Amino acid sequence: MRLPSYTTPFAAVVCLQLAAAGVVCAEVSDASIGVIDEILVVGARMPRPADNVVGKVDVITHADLMDEMAASLSDITRYTPGISVTTADSRFGETEITIRGLSGNRVASLIDGVPIPDQFDVGSFSNAGQDFLVADAISRVEILRGPASTLFGNDALGGVFAIVTRDPQEYLNGRNAHVGGSATWSGRDDSTTLNGSFAAGGRIGTGTADGVVHVSRKDGHEIDRSAVDEPDQQDRTRKSVFLKSGYTRENGHRIRLEGSVFDENVQTDMVSVLGTGRQFRNTTGLTGDDERRRYAVTLGYDFDVASPWLDGGRLNLYWQDVSVEQNTVDLREPIATLNERQFRYDTRTIGAMIDLESGFTTRRAEHRIAWGGSFETSDVEEIRDGRSTDLSTGISSNWLLGEAMPVRDFPNSTVEEFAVYVHDEISFGRLTLIPGLRYQSYDLDAQVDAVFSEDNPGTVVVDKNESSLAPKFGALWRFNSASEAYFQYAHGFRAPPFEDLNIGFNLPLFGYRAIPNPDLEPETSDGIEIGYRYRGSRMQWSLAAFGADYDDLIETKVNLGLDESGTLIFQSRNIDHARVYGAEFTFGYSFDEWVPGLTLDAAGSITRGDNRTTDEPLNTVDPAELITALTWAPGDRWRLGMIITAVAAKDRVDESVPGQVTTDGYAILDLTASWQISTNIRLDAGLFNAFDKTYWQWSSVRNRTENDPMFNYLSAPGRYGSVALRVDL
Repeated sequence: MRLPSYTTPFAAVVCLQLAAAGVVCAEVSDASIGVIDEILVVGARMPRPADNVVGKVDVITHADLMDEMAASLSDITRYTPGISVTTADSRFGETEITIRGLSGNRVASLIDGVPIPDQFDVGSFSNAGQDFLVADAISRVEILRGPASTLFGNDALGGVFAIVTRDPQEYLNGRNAHVGGSATWSGRDDSTTLNGSFAAGGRIGTGTADGVVHVSRKDGHEIDRSAVDEPDQQDRTRKSVFLKSGYTRENGHRIRLEGSVFDENVQTDMVSVLGTGRQFRNTTGLTGDDERRRYAVTLGYDFDVASPWLDGGRLNLYWQDVSVEQNTVDLREPIATLNERQFRYDTRTIGAMIDLESGFTTRRAEHRIAWGGSFETSDVEEIRDGRSTDLSTGISSNWLLGEAMPVRDFPNSTVEEFAVYVHDEISFGRLTLIPGLRYQSYDLDAQVDAVFSEDNPGTVVVDKNESSLAPKFGALWRFNSASEAYFQYAHGFRAPPFEDLNIGFNLPLFGYRAIPNPDLEPETSDGIEIGYRYRGSRMQWSLAAFGADYDDLIETKVNLGLDESGTLIFQSRNIDHARVYGAEFTFGYSFDEWVPGLTLDAAGSITRGDNRTTDEPLNTVDPAELITALTWAPGDRWRLGMIITAVAAKDRVDESVPGQVTTDGYAILDLTASWQISTNIRLDAGLFNAFDKTYWQWSSVRNRTENDPMFNYLSAPGRYGSVALRVDL
């Protein structure tokens, strides 16, 4: 049944009647006024109380992830309206995050402060995503919505998605040693996840040392899609190790060493595309063997000083190596051909950042200044290789679909970024003014080699050097200790990515080609946000209205039509003007006075986006969404709850591309429960999509056409259960 195109009023009544469980977001997850003591980092790059932050920030804690039984990137954002995760297809899975209608590497994604490399894809056989998630090792996720270039630079045009892994003290909890583990089964993908952790701490010399090792392994299969009876078969193994250690000196200064290893292997049998379209018309078997690895090391130093110009700060030096290798075997029995393809994408990064804090008082105001700088250099390499074998003769060739392998789709590139920033909080009693400014330079050096030149003869390759000033200004007015209103203006900046500037992708056999655009201009934005927050002993609520104008927004690989030779040409282009605007709210109420432990939470988002050059909608904008939750936790041992997610239909799409798919509205019910069996043992269980609703999330199918064979294979999971057992000794 199709829901009305705007479902919020209807859904509000239904949801408030049926309600739901778990934590919707940090601002409504706790029914007590103590939530104002929550400390955030993304709002100022240095720790700040939540009620001092200007702008909408969602915080998802480790406790939230346990209650919600989150096991994937989309699970983390499942109950945060206005934020979604893009699904590439049934093979490559979840690839990137969308915040307020902005995606395409416009959201800065961080793990312990280290930026995750951009997502990149080309053709049907290669996709380097950003999902390096190990949910059990996460301490918190902080999501800053809207332009954040002043604090986080080039990749934060649409917002920030910051993952912080658990520190040793979170495991120790005041003890000298910890041993723990968990086992989780999820019917979403018939997966089993095992986690183990060991932490220890104590005095060494005049200081204290602590450390933790967290290991994880996940074995799973394909997602149980609600619209598919015979899904693409998949086997997935994900392994990881996190190490975090530190030494705190007698003066409070702390030296940190952090390291992580992530390795995932996925094998897929792609039955969904067999015999379809021009590309797979003769394909009778298609299998993928994909591996992603991430290695990261950070050396950090935190310090406090008693100086007239400096109170303290932190220094981070980091190294990261992310590699993706994807192998495809394509059997075409009608023409007796076996095609074997290999795709490799590697990013090696070295960076340093320093964040400092100063404070001083004048006759009329108190200043709290966050300032610092960063430098990062990244080497990016990509190559595709392969061979084609004639099964009737056994002869192999490096010619594959009209290309002479190996090929590069862009030249090897080095990107250097340098930035300095300052962020001042000036308090005049109830009023706080927050100006900020960032200077950033972006330097792209493209290195053409014989592999790229041979496949792209005559292609003009460009280097790029861009710099920008990104100002912001905020104002916060405290009505009292429980409420405040805020206003924020922020300017965003994003340099043209190397793959859009210098891409060279040519498939003569299928008659299409992607060409570079050396004339791309940087993307810029000007956004405002107005909000109000209230935190009472029983009720909390917040409301935010936002809008942002974007100039020269880059559309990746736009269909330009046929050239004189009949080849279909794709090229990245600037959209002269675009606008995104909308509103978000949260609400929480405690019925503890009448029913101990009973709370009601709700959160909603409605966003609209327009290409103001063509007067067409922006397809990246998600439909309106409302989530309501009813949780009953009468004591420390039990928690029961229900969550209803109601999403509007998405029928406002860019009609300049004919036949684009739309999605119906839907409402689904999730049930969760927890039982603290003893002090050291906890059992969680959940039933998701309880009524087995068949539906599609817009972020998974946007920009696809109605006859796309992948459409049903991108439907959301049907009804499934999960169970987890946790032991903490």
